[in-house]
Amino acid sequence: MQKLSPTLLQTYLAKHSEQLFIPKSCIPYLELLQFEKNEWLFQEGKFTDRIYFVLEGKAKVYMTQQNGKISLLHFIGPGAFVGDMELLEQHYYSKGVQASHPLLCFSLQTSRVRSLLLNDLTFLQNLCRYLGQKITRDSSKFSQSISFPLENRLAEFILISENDSVYKEKHTEVAAFLGVSYRHLLYMFAQFCEEGILSKRKNDYIILNHTRLKQLATTIFSSDPHRLT
Repeated sequence: MQKLSPTLLQTYLAKHSEQLFIPKSCIPYLELLQFEKNEWLFQEGKFTDRIYFVLEGKAKVYMTQQNGKISLLHFIGPGAFVGDMELLEQHYYSKGVQASHPLLCFSLQTSRVRSLLLNDLTFLQNLCRYLGQKITRDSSKFSQSISFPLENRLAEFILISENDSVYKEKHTEVAAFLGVSYRHLLYMFAQFCEEGILSKRKNDYIILNHTRLKQLATTIFSSDPHRLT
């Protein structure tokens, strides 16, 4: 993790001021941070004293199940507010949040701004709206897993997780996320390759036909696939 210069902070603040719903009293405490791929924003099960507002890049959210298996819950992208529950509950145990691509975000030290944030009516209204959107998204994901075939859900997942037309995710993780068998997932990837949608390399896939992927995913996309909040 790298803290970027005050000059860059001001540049991004001017660019994203309308989207950043924190009160002006918190601006002096704001920092601009950059995370490289695979760096952790939050370590699961640990207390954290940071909140983040994602500007660029993507991250994965993980949780360890009771049987010890680590599950991918969802992706977050630009517009995501990370650390909302940690802000509301001082002793909340965080889920794991790991950058899946280089990530740029605003950050605040929670202990320094908690009282300012929780006593600002406009911020609380925006936070409630944001939490409502998260609930709607999670409910929609559950509905999709029941209502849509794998080809639609996999097309959506590929578009969410790709980086510069390259897809590289663990099959076991993706199969669990989509609720299908490993064998079924491999069959669908083979089918996408036969149709000329993907091309398999040794350790990843190249997306050859974005248009077809978007057509397959269009019934479950309501917005830009990288804006997941």
